[in-house]
Amino acid sequence: VVAALNDALDVSGENRKSRLREVENNLVTWKKEVAELNAAKQKLDVQALASANRTINAGLAFLVAQTSYLFYLTYDVYAWDVTEPICFFASSITVFTGYFYYLTTRQEYTHDSMRTTLFFRRRDKLYKRTGFDLSHYEELLERIHAGETEVQRLRMLLGLPAK
Repeated sequence: VVAALNDALDVSGENRKSRLREVENNLVTWKKEVAELNAAKQKLDVQALASANRTINAGLAFLVAQTSYLFYLTYDVYAWDVTEPICFFASSITVFTGYFYYLTTRQEYTHDSMRTTLFFRRRDKLYKRTGFDLSHYEELLERIHAGETEVQRLRMLLGLPAK
């Protein structure tokens, strides 16, 4: 009866020590896996950001080309009375584009929000195309956090110094 009670209460601390070793071993395995996934994730994130920046720069190039062409039409080919309606409709299309963006994303039509939206959309497509499982990656990070918390708790219960 006393031996069963000692085992149940873990007076010697052997169960806690074995649990500590088990959790530490799991942490090493999980951290290795996260390191590999993190390298792949960083590479895909860099590609997605580059794609978003290219799209933003292409939009800027389009607006510069549009403005230059309207300037050319106004001062070299036609007069303002002819190009005024063209400029009005070109400006209206820009405003409608911004409004459409707001309706679809519920974000302001700003440079940063456009880059963020484009980044996340491109990143999700890259993850899907390459088979990168973001939920598994995040689950591993949660396991590591929970494991480190448990290691600290077990080390404290065993009277061992914190790492």
